[in-house]
Amino acid sequence: MNNEYYCGLNNHGNTCFFNSALQSLLRCSVFINFINSLEINHELIENFKDLIKDYKENSNKSISPIKLVKYYAKINKRYRIGSQDDSDEVITYFIGELDDIIKKEIKEGRLENSVIKGDITVDKMIDYLFGVVIRTYIKCLNCDNISQLNTTEYKLSLQIDNKQKLDDIINEYSNTEKLEDDNQYHCEKCKKKVDALKTDKIIKTPKYLHIQLKRFENDGRRLSKIDDKVEVPIFLNLCDSKYNLRGCVHHYGSINGGHYIYNYNKNKSDSYKNWICLNDSGISNKDVSDEINNGYVYLYVK
Repeated sequence: MNNEYYCGLNNHGNTCFFNSALQSLLRCSVFINFINSLEINHELIENFKDLIKDYKENSNKSISPIKLVKYYAKINKRYRIGSQDDSDEVITYFIGELDDIIKKEIKEGRLENSVIKGDITVDKMIDYLFGVVIRTYIKCLNCDNISQLNTTEYKLSLQIDNKQKLDDIINEYSNTEKLEDDNQYHCEKCKKKVDALKTDKIIKTPKYLHIQLKRFENDGRRLSKIDDKVEVPIFLNLCDSKYNLRGCVHHYGSINGGHYIYNYNKNKSDSYKNWICLNDSGISNKDVSDEINNGYVYLYVK
């Protein structure tokens, strides 16, 4: 499937959050082709394949994602069909679940761990497509020992912190944080909690980069939403890679309710005009110039 295909997704009772997340994954053509190529007898893989087939055959119409909604309710025990949830969680839950399924199939000998391209084998494909590698450095201020740990996330999650440009937010991501008081670090060399300096660095980025702006926060007493505008570029340079903004999940309303939609840069252009608005089952052309800076989850493609 390529990016020429797009269609609406029916709402099954507050599933706009799910539809907008799914639309973002369906914009990732290499991912979609990879899923289609997998010979795995598993409910999620088969349901994804069925949806991809319906999506392609009903371009510019509307289809039902209910099988995937029901599967999401299985893997996210907090979610109940009919209730509202978070688009960002749908994306990370499904990517993580697919990775687990593939690796289990390989481990148990039901799937060959063949080479797909270069040094990327089947078991590394999800990380290649979506994995952001973060290296965390922690320096103990008692013994000066420096430890480091690499972790892989399926998104880049960023604090807004009153910054007005996405580039500034990304640059601040690697600022050094002091771990002290109740947040002290347990140094393995000192065998005790100590003050320390922590730095996170982005060392590797994927084919499809999801950037989540943390617009929902909990101050310990209540949840609230941050509606600050953040200037988002069409083109982004990160870790020596060039990215193009392909789409965005938007949330309208308050923390207690609202509506999710997906805006899609169909023509991969450098303009915010003539995008496709995928609003549940509705499809329309749209100029997103006035709202792109209020987005929640952005999809950049390398």
